[in-house]
Amino acid sequence: RRRRAEGLSRVALVASVGDREARIAFRYADGSELVLRFPGFARGVRRGGDLLAVPDRATFEAIRALSQ
Repeated sequence: RRRRAEGLSRVALVASVGDREARIAFRYADGSELVLRFPGFARGVRRGGDLLAVPDRATFEAIRALSQ
């Protein structure tokens, strides 16, 4: 919401799934990204288990800055 208010709308949503993890990235007009990784994605989906979303370092720092 903050990026949208600043005129930095999302220009791309990129998702990828591999053997070990999935990754989803939101790319913005200023070139920045917010990235979440899902380790063990394929196994979790196959077994019906919980999925864990882990932000990359830059995304974690952005979330932390907003929460302060």
